Amino acid sequence: MQTWGINFIRKRQAEQKQLFWNELDPKKNGLMNQEGQLTGIEKLSPPVRLAFYPYMSTYVNHYPYNTPGIANTTGSLNGGMDVKYGINQSFTLDLTLVPDFGQVQSDNQVLNLTPFRIKYNENRPFFTEGTELFNKGGLFYSRNIGGYPIDYGNIALGANEEVVKNPSETRLLNATKFSGRTSGGLGIGVFNAVTQAADATVEDTLTGQTRMVQTAPTTNYNIIVLDQNLKNNSSFTLINTNVDRFGSDYNANVGGFAYNLNNKKNSYNLSGFGFRSDLSYPDRSDISGYAYEVNIGKTLGTFTWNVSEDLVSPNYNPNDLGFLNNPNYFDHDINTNYGVYKPNKYFNQWNIWTNIYYSRRFEPSVFQAMDLAIGGNVTLKNLWQLGTNEHIQPGGHDFYAPEVTGLYFNTPSSYRFNFYGNTNRAKQLSGGFFVQVVEVNNGQNSYTNTNELFYTLRINNHFSFGEDVTYNPQRDVYGFFTVDANNTSVFSLYNRNTVENIFNLKYTFNNVMGLTLRVRHYWSRRNNVIYYNLQPNGSLVQRIPSEFNASNDEDFNTFNVDMVYLWEFAPGSELSVAYKNSSLTDVYPGEPGYYHNLNNTFSQPANNNFSIKVQYYIDYQSLKKKKGSS
Repeated sequence: MQTWGINFIRKRQAEQKQLFWNELDPKKNGLMNQEGQLTGIEKLSPPVRLAFYPYMSTYVNHYPYNTPGIANTTGSLNGGMDVKYGINQSFTLDLTLVPDFGQVQSDNQVLNLTPFRIKYNENRPFFTEGTELFNKGGLFYSRNIGGYPIDYGNIALGANEEVVKNPSETRLLNATKFSGRTSGGLGIGVFNAVTQAADATVEDTLTGQTRMVQTAPTTNYNIIVLDQNLKNNSSFTLINTNVDRFGSDYNANVGGFAYNLNNKKNSYNLSGFGFRSDLSYPDRSDISGYAYEVNIGKTLGTFTWNVSEDLVSPNYNPNDLGFLNNPNYFDHDINTNYGVYKPNKYFNQWNIWTNIYYSRRFEPSVFQAMDLAIGGNVTLKNLWQLGTNEHIQPGGHDFYAPEVTGLYFNTPSSYRFNFYGNTNRAKQLSGGFFVQVVEVNNGQNSYTNTNELFYTLRINNHFSFGEDVTYNPQRDVYGFFTVDANNTSVFSLYNRNTVENIFNLKYTFNNVMGLTLRVRHYWSRRNNVIYYNLQPNGSLVQRIPSEFNASNDEDFNTFNVDMVYLWEFAPGSELSVAYKNSSLTDVYPGEPGYYHNLNNTFSQPANNNFSIKVQYYIDYQSLKKKKGSS
């Protein structure tokens, strides 16, 4: 005998309404905990759940290397298979063998002036489907699998040597997901993936001889999760992640627990985690660190609140399979929210919120940053949505920007104001805006603006297109520039212009065939005005004389075209034809003017990629029926 949680949701797009079979209280946090119940289910005999998804793909790639010994045009033929097997009514096994992700959307690359890596969205289907259990505790950032080789930028070159080929990704050989939940509410998840070793090609410019340098060894990634459901929609989770490299590089292990506890009314919540990381090196001592988080709050009602504490030790490092920008902090957050969800004469709903954020460096204990914020948003009767918020940040200390151990930068106080909104998304023409103004009290009349406009035009039920344009000027901003030969952290006062333009088009031929097009151009230019040496007390002293000049200004351009035609020629089976065009330039010195840079983008060498992929769905039950009928 089984009891299922169930709900039915109907969305009326024209009225921006959602209707629920079992009432959903907007003042209560959560969706699954507000389901109805389907009872009286018994004597189920599920069939064998086994399906195969073999694929074949072919690629033609052209890039004008124009270098002897390196072909401008290359081709490849690939094949592999996904397998999904329902071991029993509770557990499922997913496998992908030699997968092909060459047709997924290109990353939104940017000019990164921070000391931290960029966190990109995951667009690969295998890593976005059925991974909820593995994301418990936030230790799983799947882009690490098949990402940059660990020694991508650490290639030792001899005299007259240069790198002529250096793969920026490691190839995924296989991945497996095993997940499910027992009748007692114990969720079990096991994930494993293996990536191939990567090698760079180094050439002697005098003799023409080449040699291979390994930039990443064969690597195994593993996650084990045990997640026990408790009363009142609560849970307790044990999780461990492990990265084993079959070479001279280090191995990584991160593990711990996470908890999410609610009272009987689901009106109060206590949640958090405790983790430990261990990095094991073959040639030096191991490094260990720890982190914990505690959240407590009121989650039901017109007025809700939350208080949290986060501590990350200096040596905590989950980045081999997870994502953390920086360790060594002790943070506190206080959040409040007051919301009215019952429509009245003027509004459908509105809310106002506050946030107090306070951060210290953990070791040694030093104040880092503080943020005082207030904001709110409203949905009008015509289904427009408007919101605003403002932030006050006192001066603090930045220990990460200098990129020299022991130094910090005295960050000035600042004020930030945002205003944003969008029209009724159900209309044929809809759009919105985002405006942000940041004033920094650094004695230079510094400011940063962000201006964004976006729209979507639906011509008919088959054809729609839209655009999202952002202009971000920065004036008289202090920022890190480089570390010189004397290990001095060099900053500059600079101006920066950034423009991002994204165009999307979608044409649906019928219910099984469609075409999507995405074009993105991003330009960012940093113009350095004055150079400074960072002092031990966090202040800046002008660098006189300075060997840096206008030749150190930077222009970064990236242009991407992603066009995919998709035809579902049989249930679960797809034919996809993709064209991708990409170019990236990062030059010194930079040249002013957006349109000048846009024009130069088209004249730069570009990578052109054309591919055809066929993936077929084979259901075991269908094969069984065919065999029986024959």
